[in-house]
Amino acid sequence: NPIPAKNLHPRIRNQLRKIESNNQFLQKNGTNFDLSENQTILKYKNLTINSLNRCVEIDSKEISLTFSEFEILALLIKNQNRVFTRNQLLLHLKGDAGYDISERSIDVQILNLRRKLGSLGSEIESVRGIGYRLNEKTC
Repeated sequence: NPIPAKNLHPRIRNQLRKIESNNQFLQKNGTNFDLSENQTILKYKNLTINSLNRCVEIDSKEISLTFSEFEILALLIKNQNRVFTRNQLLLHLKGDAGYDISERSIDVQILNLRRKLGSLGSEIESVRGIGYRLNEKTC
């Protein structure tokens, strides 16, 4: 189904706005979200991430995560309360690779991650219209 001409212009403008937003983010923050070498173990409440052996444990019980889920979780824990857009998360996952991934695939990764984390999953907060952050619940 072809896109009507009247809908094409707003879609193009929206994509250009996203590109400009990401370029501004990259200029300010760089593209490197990786864990530093001296920070191989991350802890968040009863969750432990070991980036050397890519192991995630909750209450000393190992949970199995995909590559993308692991990378997103490590990024969110390292940057608590910081909001990441879907596109920023995609850039973190794919880096400079030339393949195309839909922004909606991030939603699926987050959904699966929340499910695997159990009660901690509710602390991955959706920020409406923007993206996601890890927001520690105090109650």
